[in-house]
Amino acid sequence: MTDLAATKLRFHEDLDSASFYVERAKPPQGGVTSHQLVPYQKIMEQVLLYLNNARRGLTHIEHHTEVPGISPDDLDALKAKHAAVSEKYDTAQHELSLVTISQVTLDQSGNTQAQDSRILDLSSGSQDSQGNIRKKEDAKHQTMLKMELLEVDLDTLTKTVNRYIPPTTLMDYKIVEAMQLRNTMRTQATALTKKLLEIDSAIAQWDLVSLVDEAETLRSKVTYNDHQMTTTITHIGRIDASRGLFSDRPDKSCPTKLPTFSGESHEDLLTFKDKFNEAAESNKISRHDQVDKLREQLTGSALNHLPIDGIKDIDHAWEYLNQAFGNPHTCLNHRLAKVTEMPGLTDDIEMQDPTHAAEWYLKMENAVDAVMRLGSRNQSLEYAAFNDRTIYQIISKLPFELESMAYKFSHDQTVYGKEKLSRILQLIKDQRQIAHARATDRANEAPTVTGNQRQEALDPEKPETVKVYDPGVWSMEL
Repeated sequence: MTDLAATKLRFHEDLDSASFYVERAKPPQGGVTSHQLVPYQKIMEQVLLYLNNARRGLTHIEHHTEVPGISPDDLDALKAKHAAVSEKYDTAQHELSLVTISQVTLDQSGNTQAQDSRILDLSSGSQDSQGNIRKKEDAKHQTMLKMELLEVDLDTLTKTVNRYIPPTTLMDYKIVEAMQLRNTMRTQATALTKKLLEIDSAIAQWDLVSLVDEAETLRSKVTYNDHQMTTTITHIGRIDASRGLFSDRPDKSCPTKLPTFSGESHEDLLTFKDKFNEAAESNKISRHDQVDKLREQLTGSALNHLPIDGIKDIDHAWEYLNQAFGNPHTCLNHRLAKVTEMPGLTDDIEMQDPTHAAEWYLKMENAVDAVMRLGSRNQSLEYAAFNDRTIYQIISKLPFELESMAYKFSHDQTVYGKEKLSRILQLIKDQRQIAHARATDRANEAPTVTGNQRQEALDPEKPETVKVYDPGVWSMEL
């Protein structure tokens, strides 16, 4: 705690010394020589030094008025005493500037008018010199005061940052507290930088060389503190997200819907986990509450594999589910089977019923895309998803013209499994857009053709097996 008693004592000592010397700075009546004037000028410089020291002490006391022992009346009395001595100094300085200086000539026969002129010039120069000295001393005092205040602010900010170092050992409530203080700490650091620039400007303007080293030390401290603060804030933000605290995110008016999982063979646990974590982060669900939320989204076999009691950590809950449903090959086999079981699409059906064709292409696009995404997880899945057998099964489902286009690059020796399937998927996407455009145009031009009308349009005299659309039936013999 600051020793204000010692500061007050030095304040009174400085003012008493200033008052003592200002009384002795009055020159005798009548003219004096420039040589005789020098001691009085030295006395005034000493008085100014005492006044500036007292002013610094007064400012220091003003910034600690909350300390017991310093009442408003005490502070007013100190200010009044300083003002009284300052007024004495100004009066003495004014009287000293009005003294007529008689320059003693070395040549008794010199010109009296020239002597008077030189005396007046010396008087004017002395007054200007005294004014500049006082301005420079005032600037130095103000700069030193700014440096002291900057030290105080820097110390406060440093203590605040140090409360959260190292971040990895902090409890959750301390992480939340630090997250809430981030903007405040950044604002304080910016204010310190601005104050440092003001100090540098004053030192350069008034050529305060005696303060250069101290200013450089301050600059190093500010730079180090800024780096430490930035690093700490970054680590705290990462810890906040990893622990699921999400302190800096406002509550959403429309929360993200959490996905569900039942453990069926067609469901992918990893996809469910990714969607759940994304929704939990978006909805600011803490890790402590995520276990209960996860249990709410499970049904069937998946819910049975998650014990009701004993699981408090979300990572342990995912371990239980992964042991039961974490084999991605099961899901991949299901998706490959879904592609294989899909009926093919003929050119005739695509031309006759573009609406059905657009729906078929959309289903096939989703099925192939699901195989692509799941097969991209690891090398084992990649071999099962992108081998030639899978690719040819998909190609065989396409209409003849599209099938011919797919075969062209499927036999390209420079293109391999995943890239081949990716190109086939792009063909399906492009054709789906074309089929959708045809369906839209036909709907705008004429009524939709019924299933019976489409069958009658085919040649009734030539029995053949063709693929036509009928709810629940993909092929029939005409």
